[in-house]
Amino acid sequence: MDIPILLIVFNRPKETRELINILREIKPKKIYVSADGPKFDNRFNKEISETREVINEIDWDCTLLKRFNKENLGCRVAVSLAIDWLFENEEYGIILEDDCMPSVSFFQFCQENLLRYRNNRNISIISGRNHLKDYCPINNSDYFFSTGSIWGWATWKDSWKMYSKAEEIWKDCSKVKNSLLWFKELSPKKYRQIIDGCQKEKLGKISSWAYIWSYARILNKTMGIIPRVNLVKNIGFSSSATHTSNYEEDISSSELQFPLNHPKVVRFDKIDFSYSDRTAETRIQFFFSKRILRRFRKILFKYE
Repeated sequence: MDIPILLIVFNRPKETRELINILREIKPKKIYVSADGPKFDNRFNKEISETREVINEIDWDCTLLKRFNKENLGCRVAVSLAIDWLFENEEYGIILEDDCMPSVSFFQFCQENLLRYRNNRNISIISGRNHLKDYCPINNSDYFFSTGSIWGWATWKDSWKMYSKAEEIWKDCSKVKNSLLWFKELSPKKYRQIIDGCQKEKLGKISSWAYIWSYARILNKTMGIIPRVNLVKNIGFSSSATHTSNYEEDISSSELQFPLNHPKVVRFDKIDFSYSDRTAETRIQFFFSKRILRRFRKILFKYE
C-alpha cells in the first residue's frame, strides 16, 4: 500500500504488536512511528521501552521513520506534533494509535477516499469508525457527517492546517462557545462535549488534541466520511489508559465490501452520532433538546 501511515504509540507493547501484525497483511511502504517519552514519576518505563522494541518487528520492505521523545510532552502536544511531522513530509496519510485495531479493508477504504476527495476542501476526515448501528442508508458504502472519530482515521495536509488556527481560539473558552452557537447542525451533545473539553483543558484536568481537532473541523464547516460498517475496534480500555479507563468493551469491527458504492452527491447527512446511539424512547427528548438549543441561539444572538 502506497499511503503513508503514522503509528502513535506509548506504553502498550502487546497492542502495538497486534497492530503491527495487522499491518503485515498489507505491508505499507512507508511508516512513521511517534512515541511520547516517560512521565516524570517514571510510571510505565518498562512498558514504554518494550513498546519501542516492538517497533523493530516491522520486518517487511518499507521505509520506517521513528520519532521517540526523550521527555513526556503529554497527549495534546505529543500527538499534534506527531501529526505535524507526518504532514511536513506527506500530502495525506492514515493515523493509527496503538490501541486501534483496523480491519484489513480499512486501509483500502482510506486510500480510495483520500485519492477520490483530495481536492475537495469540504471534507476533512475519513474515519474508520461507525457508531450508527441502526442507521444504514441503502446502497451506500460510506456517508458524510458533521463529525468523525479519530480511532483510526485519515486526512490531508491541507485539512490538518486547520488545527493550528483552532488551537489559538481554544485558549479562550468563551470564544469557542460563541463560535459554536452559530452551527445549526451541531447536536446539543456534541456542543456540550466540546465546551466541557475546553473548560477541562483550561483547568489542567485533561490534555487532549482530539477536542481541538473536532472543533477545527466544525469551525471550518467541513464533513467527515464514515464507512457503512465499523472498521476499527479499540482494545485500549484499561486502567493504564489515558482517556479510555472507564469504558466497557468496544464494539466489534468487520470488513467492508468492494468496490465501494459512494454517495452520488457530496452532502452532509443530518443523522448525528448522538442521535443514533439513543434508544427509541429517548429520541423525542433529543429532538426537543435540539429545538431548544436552536431557539436559544435565536434569542441570544438573533440567529436566523
